[in-house]
Amino acid sequence: MVAPFFYFWGKFYFMKPLKSLIPLATWMMRLGVGLYAYTRYFNTLLDFNLNAISFYVAAVNLIFAALLIAGGFSRKHNLTVLSALFLLIVTIYSAVTGFQNSVNYSLAIYTMIGSVSMYFLASGNR
Repeated sequence: MVAPFFYFWGKFYFMKPLKSLIPLATWMMRLGVGLYAYTRYFNTLLDFNLNAISFYVAAVNLIFAALLIAGGFSRKHNLTVLSALFLLIVTIYSAVTGFQNSVNYSLAIYTMIGSVSMYFLASGNR
């Protein structure tokens, strides 16, 4: 099997993965989840309505997104895996309750956050 390549100025250049970017990519995923949680749920948390389920969803998202980022500084996988598990559960809950019989922007975002959470659930701090 031939590796992917591209043709430029009469030469074939074979493309190899840049494995040195993996740590940067995992940190970008962590920070992306944290940024999403902050922009989406921080105002809901500030309303402090203990009778609304949205307050608890916001609190879980913000707490475990912060713990996912903090887990990146630890050598052990426990904090990252636990945070990813809770983020995945809350993301699935949000996607199911917010589903509107069609594919929309919110479902796409929930799918992306869920897949990042599943990645950290499966790989930990690798």
